[in-house]
Amino acid sequence: MEPSIVQKEAIEYLNGPCIISAGAGSGKTFTLVNKFIHLIDNGYNPRRILCFTFTNKAATELKERIIKSTDANWYDIKWVRTIHSACLQMLKSNFHKINYLENVSIYSATEQRKIIREILIGRKLDVKKFTMSFVKLISDAKDSIDPIKFLNKTNIKAYEIIHKEFLPIFKYDKKILIDIFKDYCYVLKRNNAIDYDDILFYTHYLLINSEEFKNKYKNYFQYILVDEFQDINSTQYGIIIKLTDEGKNLTIVGDDFQSIFGWRGAKPEFFIDAKEKIKDSKLFKLEENYRSSTNIVSMSNDIIKKNKNQIPKICYSNIKSDVKPVVIKFKDDESESSEIARICLYYVNELDYTFNDIAVLYRAKFISRGIEKALTNLGIPYIIIGSVAFFERKEIKDIMSYIKFTFNINNSEAFARSINVPKRGIGKGTLQKILSQPDNNIIQKIKTFLYSKKMNSKVYQNLLEYSRIISNIHDKTPSEAIELVLKETNFDDELRSMSVDDDDYIDRNENINELINFANKFKTIPDFIDESSLMTSEDQNENVEKVKLMTVHSAKGLEFKIVFIIGLEDGLFPHWKSMRSDSDLKTTKHVEEERRLFYVATTRSKEILNMTTVKSRTCSFSGRISRFLKEINDHCESFQFNK
Repeated sequence: MEPSIVQKEAIEYLNGPCIISAGAGSGKTFTLVNKFIHLIDNGYNPRRILCFTFTNKAATELKERIIKSTDANWYDIKWVRTIHSACLQMLKSNFHKINYLENVSIYSATEQRKIIREILIGRKLDVKKFTMSFVKLISDAKDSIDPIKFLNKTNIKAYEIIHKEFLPIFKYDKKILIDIFKDYCYVLKRNNAIDYDDILFYTHYLLINSEEFKNKYKNYFQYILVDEFQDINSTQYGIIIKLTDEGKNLTIVGDDFQSIFGWRGAKPEFFIDAKEKIKDSKLFKLEENYRSSTNIVSMSNDIIKKNKNQIPKICYSNIKSDVKPVVIKFKDDESESSEIARICLYYVNELDYTFNDIAVLYRAKFISRGIEKALTNLGIPYIIIGSVAFFERKEIKDIMSYIKFTFNINNSEAFARSINVPKRGIGKGTLQKILSQPDNNIIQKIKTFLYSKKMNSKVYQNLLEYSRIISNIHDKTPSEAIELVLKETNFDDELRSMSVDDDDYIDRNENINELINFANKFKTIPDFIDESSLMTSEDQNENVEKVKLMTVHSAKGLEFKIVFIIGLEDGLFPHWKSMRSDSDLKTTKHVEEERRLFYVATTRSKEILNMTTVKSRTCSFSGRISRFLKEINDHCESFQFNK
């Protein structure tokens, strides 16, 4: 493939900082790869070209394409990496500069939360309420040049926890925040460990405070390429600028129309304002979309032009098509799911598409449950990208283990899982002793074990309590049984414990609500178990063509011939969190990110785009068509499904 005129100009431009504003489907990766190759052809050492990518997958793709077109090998292009990976490589021989020993451990999010919990317990603070807020607060502090200054100035209400709870005891005493931050850093240092944010924080710190470190890498890298520049945060921006020679040896590629990671600290303004901020830079706009049809591109333009702060560009396509994007309105989510499944079957049986050509995108993960059921009912193979199937999610499996054990009191797997949700101090040894009792079912085995063995009084009471819960479930309807388990086990505590952050907690909580909605359709536990079991018996053969289900965030960078975007109601898409704020300005900013997310969703489609909304959904969001659909009617056909 030959580059277009503007691609060729951007590839060959080496006279100063180069900014490439690349629209969706405009050949961004092609341009980036060929820029790397052009640098090699012009005498640059591939081992001294630093290329920051957003994901490991993107780094691998770039490497493979560069190797295919040059004499370079994997070692030659070892600096084609994610920014975290590249910064860790820089730090490895320099940990002594930040008073660390060699062999530093990188702590996971789970280990990070464990440390924070222990600190909060030591200070007699509420672990359930504050752990996730402190994870976010510490991460944001490390994204600043001066964490202590950040903590002194921070607006505590910005770290509001779900259900309108925020950190009232910290509102006027920032010293407590700072002390907890210092405690956390002390524990990491004591364990010779850093967390994920520290990789960038300490790299940035050394670039500011160590001339030796800065000059070593600034002089080593002859040229720097940065992909997905619209999604970088403050620390990443600082690292990139300090590693370049005033930006002269820098090319940045991005699309502010597709900046969708504000919740991670991404600041699209770094890309939008780059032309003014980076001295003597030249801007190139890649506006031709080689992926999508003219109708899809025209509609997408109308979506994104509603946002205010952006680099203006008008994307276009030369792929002609008579097929317009379609908005389908359903009475409820059950008809939405069943009709989408039927349409998928029609595309494959009548129009010669494959299941692999089809993607179903959604803003909120819990919506996938209805689609999964409908596809299963028609025998359509599917796979969830970036997630797990609804009934395979941890919080769902935990609750379902109670229901499954009640249904079959010889189900040792369900018993082994449910007995320690929540933790009851029942270890593997005790479990084995219970299961080895000479009785006909596990309920009887528990009773025999209780009355024939000496044990810790707490374990004894916990086994009695567990047996009581199982007994009380037996005559309940499925939804009543689930709600009983939630109440008796204080399952909200479990949700908070397993959640990475507030967003994760909200997603898991929405999954629980969806499980209850699903259970409401059944009168008996056996019927419920039969139906839910069908949902988990998927064909695991990855060679089979499958419909792809995923969130819009997971779909970024992908493309499909046919795309469904479902759940287009205010509160779902745009998400309700984007519409709640103390400030109109903040609300506008969040809604604009949701609009960019919608733009990303629409531009995943190459040929056919279907968008769905319902009048009544079995969750709290219903009857309010998404404001985004009202912005695109001129380019769409609208269809009311009344069955």
